[in-house]
Amino acid sequence: MIENLKQSFKKFKADALSKVFYDVMKWIVIGLTGLIITDLLPIGTIKDFFQGTVLFTNFQVIFSCLLLILSSVVFVSLFYNRNYRIFKEQNQIDELTGLKNHKALEEYIEDRLQYYRKNGGSMSIILMDIDDFKNFNTKYGYNTADRILGKVGEFLGSDKRATDETFRKFSRGDEFVIITNNTSLSGAVQAAERKRIFIESISFMVEKTSYNLTVSCGVTALKPLEDDYLSLTDRVNNALLEAKNLKGKNCTRSTI
Repeated sequence: MIENLKQSFKKFKADALSKVFYDVMKWIVIGLTGLIITDLLPIGTIKDFFQGTVLFTNFQVIFSCLLLILSSVVFVSLFYNRNYRIFKEQNQIDELTGLKNHKALEEYIEDRLQYYRKNGGSMSIILMDIDDFKNFNTKYGYNTADRILGKVGEFLGSDKRATDETFRKFSRGDEFVIITNNTSLSGAVQAAERKRIFIESISFMVEKTSYNLTVSCGVTALKPLEDDYLSLTDRVNNALLEAKNLKGKNCTRSTI
């Protein structure tokens, strides 16, 4: 319950607070500019402007003030768009692994669903879980476990094509998601197996002792005209569960 509240507040802080801040700044600038206009020009002069009897000098002042308002709004909008984009990108990165986080994963899948429904094509998703990592946490502690997760994330982040995206599923979890664009189910299974075998071959130093991890992978392919976020992720979750429970872990299992 507490963890859900923390995640909800974090999402609110990322999506709402920055937008509210820049919207407030925009209206402050507009308000201050309006005060400057009314301070520089008598009310009668402003009325004369709209009645078409204002002097040319006063017209220049009013035009300059209106131009100031417009330029201020444009500046604040550009400033907001740029900084909000940067803030949003930073908030979608998992600090431990450097990969994109669960929030970014949700948005990316929704975007890909819309794209493939419109344009067609193939996309597959790999869900990877480190085997028995809870026991590893208990035995060696969270600091060591975090270091290992960081190393796995570093490998997965570098071992991908330019068209693929890699995510850490949850901030305190040991699951990773790889989205393979323009890839069939069989192609994604091959990619998952290659990653699985390579991770198994890595020797991590833990308390001056060599330690080898294994991972299990579930793979499924997108059905553009049938899938939504839940159906796609449920299917790949089921494939992972089959790999871990029925196949004895350290393997890859796919489902259509």
